[in-house]
Amino acid sequence: MIVVEGDFDPITETELHAVKQLHLNTREDVFLQVNEKKTVLDYELRLKLVKLACKPYRHLQLIVGYCGKIIDFSSYQEDEKEVRRGIFRNAAYGTRKYIFQNGLYFKETVEALCTPQRYEHSIRVAETARRIAIAQHVDAKLAYQAGLLHDITKAISKEDGAKIINVYRPEWLNCSEKIWHSYTAVIWMKQNMGFYDETILHAIEHHTLGDGNGKLCRIIYIADKIEPGRGYDTFKHMQLACHDLRACSDLIHEESTEYRKNKESVHE
Repeated sequence: MIVVEGDFDPITETELHAVKQLHLNTREDVFLQVNEKKTVLDYELRLKLVKLACKPYRHLQLIVGYCGKIIDFSSYQEDEKEVRRGIFRNAAYGTRKYIFQNGLYFKETVEALCTPQRYEHSIRVAETARRIAIAQHVDAKLAYQAGLLHDITKAISKEDGAKIINVYRPEWLNCSEKIWHSYTAVIWMKQNMGFYDETILHAIEHHTLGDGNGKLCRIIYIADKIEPGRGYDTFKHMQLACHDLRACSDLIHEESTEYRKNKESVHE
């Protein structure tokens, strides 16, 4: 038998292809062993992902505690790092659904793509969204994930944003570039993460203007505007959001409109 060992944080499609190739070349069963050193995911979770990846292939199996001759797979750490930076399409196919459902590496993705300040903002939006969702009997996990991911393309350049908008939503070129990230995020998530949860994507696409449909859309719009790092007292907004999403959304929209009018009048 052949035993390979690595971090598998997570196991990638490249690694899976390599172990399958070992089996084809040697006609021996290949066993994967997850090392126990500290990584992003704990040992038990990494074991689970390797099991899911190997499940369709009877000549590939998980092994634990093997002490014989081992092939070191640490050379694939860069591939694994790419997945942890949001390129989920590089994760082993059998693991992707589990990664999405449980939000694995979502924080790592946001941290890699955002400035430290934007990352902290995203965490606060996610936590605020979860609190509102619980009060409104909406899926708190979806609310947290949407809040976490809503600004992931905020840091891309105006030029890169314009290229994406020009291809996929050219009519948005007439809108302020400040809202482009709400759509470029959707494109980035589909292309790189392989993420197609339409409920979350819809909420992210409409989080800047608050013009989407459904409770999750309103929750993310509100949470983005009232998260505690905004620097003003939002207690009344939070109380209202927990009781009446539409009323809170309307109030925030009115206040935002008034704020922009006052700001424009100052500059005239």
